[in-house]
Amino acid sequence: MLERLAQELPALFGYYNVVFVAKAALATLALSAVGCLVGTALALGLVLVRLTSGWTLAPLRWFAIFFVEVFRRVPFLVTLMLVFFAFQLSGADLPLFAVAAASVCLIASAFLSEIIRAGFESVHRNQWDAAAAMNFGLLTSVRYIVLPQAWRVILPPAFSFFVLFIKDTALASQIGVI
Repeated sequence: MLERLAQELPALFGYYNVVFVAKAALATLALSAVGCLVGTALALGLVLVRLTSGWTLAPLRWFAIFFVEVFRRVPFLVTLMLVFFAFQLSGADLPLFAVAAASVCLIASAFLSEIIRAGFESVHRNQWDAAAAMNFGLLTSVRYIVLPQAWRVILPPAFSFFVLFIKDTALASQIGVI
């Protein structure tokens, strides 16, 4: 058995196989980077919408909650296939990488929004009240008071998600992304 493995090993690590694996690894890392960067920005927007109050923005809050709950519960491969077939049905002629990037961003924004929301909720309510007493708006309160305190709660699960996400984006090969 070891003799056969020694005979077949050079063919396994041939030039074209190594190039193929390198391209696939780079595509996976690129999808992960796009998903993490765009997903974080979209997640922050979702969290800010969920933090608003009043009836005028209630439909946006409900949509944000619905979006997060749906995309956190649907498995990654199912979301990838749904987005792939949605683009196929719409007639859009996009590269497979763009289709995979769209589904990756949807999943990342849903998961990261819950991580960021949990970090914001870890900041004591007195800090929010102090910001309101100083006449800070929502964005100013988040930027100067809440986010600096919430980073220590947000970063560990976010990096754990990023590592898990790198493994999940390899599933984009199921629709042909290499």
